[in-house]
This record gives sequence, C-alpha cells and structure tokens, in this order.
Amino acid sequence: MHDAETFDKFTPFNCIAVRETLIDVIDKLTWNENENILDIGCGSGNVTVNVLSEYVPEDSTIIGADISDEMIKFARQLYTHPRITFKKMDILDDNLWPSWNKEHFSKIFSSHLMQRIRDSRKAYKNMYNLLQPGGEALMMIPITHPMDRITPYLAKMSKYNE
Repeated sequence: MHDAETFDKFTPFNCIAVRETLIDVIDKLTWNENENILDIGCGSGNVTVNVLSEYVPEDSTIIGADISDEMIKFARQLYTHPRITFKKMDILDDNLWPSWNKEHFSKIFSSHLMQRIRDSRKAYKNMYNLLQPGGEALMMIPITHPMDRITPYLAKMSKYNE
C-alpha cells in the first residue's frame, strides 16, 4: 500500500501487536550504548516513533526505512522525533551499498513486512550485510491476520470472487 494517510489509519492495530511482542522479547536482546537501529518497512512511521522508540535505549538512533516515497514523506512530516530519521530503502536492491553502509546497524527490526517480500533470501542477505558482527535482528511475521477470518465470506460475494 502506498497511500500513506490511509495506511496510517490502520497502524494502531500494528502498534498493539508490536508493543505486545516487544514487551515479551526486548529483554532477550543484547543492548549497548549508542545503538544504530534500522526499522525496515516502517510505513508511515507511526510504529517506529510511537512504539519502537519507547523500547530501545534512549541514546540509540533509529532509521525508519521504506520502499515507498510517499510513506517516507508522510513519516518525515507527521512523525518527527529527535532520534529518528526516515529514509527510502528497497531491501531487495542489489545496489544498496552506495546509499547504505555495510555493518552499520547493531539491530534491525521489521514488523509485518517479510510475509510480503517476494525474495526473502535476498532480503535476509541484505539485512545480514547491514548488521554489524554480533548484531541482532527481530522480525515480526504474522502467522494469521484478522482478514483471514473474513476472506472466505468475501470470496462468496460476486464482487470479489472473479
């Protein structure tokens, strides 16, 4: 989805899921001073600013990255934060390295993105190269989605079953 305003209206549901996950796992990660954190697939920036930033050390810096120019523009306008910047990134790009430094990030987060990636092997390889030695990644990949319950009903409607 590239309509940032509409996408942002639905992020409160993501915020709840991400917050619940972080509460359970954040202490299992190793934290140091001045962490460089990458949030891949940040969308409108809501989860990055209003959830992720609350669970990482205060001296950390976060880059929220998304493939959509519109999402990055929206995030920069609506979700300003002194420790967070937003930058465009296609995690499947073969030419990440002129714009991004290898081994720069100590942590990589991603919420509800990897199930939509067409080449997860390439995405994980690029993430690995972005991580510092000993860096950690946390991927939140939903097994089910609320839409899973409604899909069978929609499929029976002539509007959607073609």
